[in-house]
Amino acid sequence: MRVLITGGAGFVGHHLIHQILERTDWDIVSLDRLDTSGTLARLSEVLDENKDHLVQNWKDRLQVVWHDLKAPVNDFTAEKIGKVDYIFHLAAGFISKNPHNSSTVRIEGVGSRRRGFGSPPETASGMMLSAFSTFAP
Repeated sequence: MRVLITGGAGFVGHHLIHQILERTDWDIVSLDRLDTSGTLARLSEVLDENKDHLVQNWKDRLQVVWHDLKAPVNDFTAEKIGKVDYIFHLAAGFISKNPHNSSTVRIEGVGSRRRGFGSPPETASGMMLSAFSTFAP
């Protein structure tokens, strides 16, 4: 099983990645724009928890791809993501002065991911979740 997590370096996303790595044998693609709300430090902490385990190396199962979902997914990014079986859409850009930006990533990003990623929309299942940006002013 191969899953895509948008916003994987964010608060909710990195916890989901940790649970998937710990409880399954799934491969994960984390798609994130890596700004102040999503940082590689969070993912590094998750991977560090597993560094002494000999059963499997979590680093081999996690791929990080940079992309801002306010832009269309181009061929290069789609190729890096590849075919996925399930999509967890957690990405949300929260900018308090312009709450529309959050909606753009949350809603338009869904269409972007379905059109541009390696799996046809009819074959990849998805789930959209949110931490707090849904409740923006």
